[in-house]
Amino acid sequence: MSANHPYSWMARRHLDSNDVWHTLAGYDMNYLGELCLAAFTFGQCRTRVYFLYALIGAIKHKFRQNVVLAILECYNRGKKANWLLGEDYEKLFSENLEECRLRLNLTAPKYYDRISKNR
Repeated sequence: MSANHPYSWMARRHLDSNDVWHTLAGYDMNYLGELCLAAFTFGQCRTRVYFLYALIGAIKHKFRQNVVLAILECYNRGKKANWLLGEDYEKLFSENLEECRLRLNLTAPKYYDRISKNR
């Protein structure tokens, strides 16, 4: 598969936009934030490896209720949000963050925020 192949382009775009997604979705760049972003990304892209990552995280946390609720919420937020890979990131960077989140249908991550603030 060449670098010009659409799958290669999409994979590279997704990799390059990981930090942007952390900021837009409101997840820190720590283990819990990566776990939640994986669930969010599965909601966006349906890529099975992100489902597996979220499942492994839930197992690692012994299916604690607050972690499972956060993972499910993140998945649902990803499903409901506008398709982030299709965004023009150069234009997006000039927007106010809260207005951008509103435009992209990104609600606040309630369960994630509860867990991350109690650490």
